Amino acid sequence: MALPLVAVQGGLVILASICPQLMLKLSRARHKNNHTIEDPVVELSPDQPFTMDADTVIAFVSEWVNDRTVQDMLVNFSTIFGAVSGLYIMLTRKPGGESLSWYSAMACTRTTKRMTETWWLAYAVFWVLCFGLIIGGGLYKWFDKHHYMIVCGGLAAPLLLQPFIAPGITGEANVPVWSRYSVKATVWIAIFSFIGNWWYTHYFYSVLKASYSMPAHDLNAVPLAMYFATHFYFTLYHALAAQALRGVRTLFVRNSARFMFECSLVCAMAYSTAFTESATISAYPCYSFADRHQAYTLGSAFYGIYFLVSYPLFATIDEPREQATPIITITTGKASPTKASPAKGGKGGKGGKGKAGTKEEASTDIDSTDLDQEESTHTLYQVVWEALGAGMAVLMLLDIVRAALPLPLLVPMARPCKSDASLTCPPFDGQLC
Repeated sequence: MALPLVAVQGGLVILASICPQLMLKLSRARHKNNHTIEDPVVELSPDQPFTMDADTVIAFVSEWVNDRTVQDMLVNFSTIFGAVSGLYIMLTRKPGGESLSWYSAMACTRTTKRMTETWWLAYAVFWVLCFGLIIGGGLYKWFDKHHYMIVCGGLAAPLLLQPFIAPGITGEANVPVWSRYSVKATVWIAIFSFIGNWWYTHYFYSVLKASYSMPAHDLNAVPLAMYFATHFYFTLYHALAAQALRGVRTLFVRNSARFMFECSLVCAMAYSTAFTESATISAYPCYSFADRHQAYTLGSAFYGIYFLVSYPLFATIDEPREQATPIITITTGKASPTKASPAKGGKGGKGGKGKAGTKEEASTDIDSTDLDQEESTHTLYQVVWEALGAGMAVLMLLDIVRAALPLPLLVPMARPCKSDASLTCPPFDGQLC
């Protein structure tokens, strides 16, 4: 299961590293080949249609293959996924799980958690397309600080509000608010992403010399819109990671080999996530690094520290207990026949036709009593403290790396472009951000 997943993720990472710069590099190769200009970084004008011939493709491939960042990233990913693949062959399938597909193994047997993950992933298709259109189509060039808030806040709102105003989407219409998995998962992500923006962003400012330079409302020298954007980014990341880890634990025997494989898989997913995010927004000029090569190679490991902690911890929230055999039993009814107790006396007694002797009709909603029947659920109180603990663990790891470099941690009260208009990104240069 995990090997195909890792292979697909690796392929997506490589594509993500190419696509944002593809047109720019092809354009650069074309102009070099035609000897039209001396500056290698160019943009095609509307009256100069893009054409591609064999020489242009060869020049592009040559430039891409010889790129130092591409070479280093290929080495990094070959090492990471090579280790994952090597550990994968050491795993032992659980009895009876030989024919179970990886897709089935990744599905959670708890209805509410499965439906929440499905909702998050389905909604991710929408916001990814929106961001692709905004960045790829250059719509951000017409944005001001209010537009950023409307777009990022608007895209985050359905995820933040759904557990409270539309619980039926995740099958929790009859579950008390604070017992809903969607509420607990949303609160966990909200706390962790808030800490990430409030604190961790300053480590990127200090260690990687990163900068946000678009017009925006700020909170602790971080664009407020980014607090909302991080939330919907993290819902996608953590839903996928939880499914991957669940698949491994469903299919393979629990032993030291599986533990090592899980650790390597978390590391691979963390590094891949960090790099893919950096690569896919590389065409956006308002989030930049002093050294983009360092940001991709070492910065991905630095950012990946977030997920080394958060992926395994988030996956445990309301996760059903692991079974010795991978029997996938999806809970779809309001009552579990295997856990129902025969009623005493009357029609529910022995030989009667009470609830113990009948099957409930399938429903996507579950009753609040299901929470008492299910095992290993978290309280909202536990979720809050675990999210805060994860935030502190990441903060300590980031600071250990910073101190080891060693670099000072600077926490400014405002972004530099708030006082120096020359630091604001194009096309907003010349105005304070």
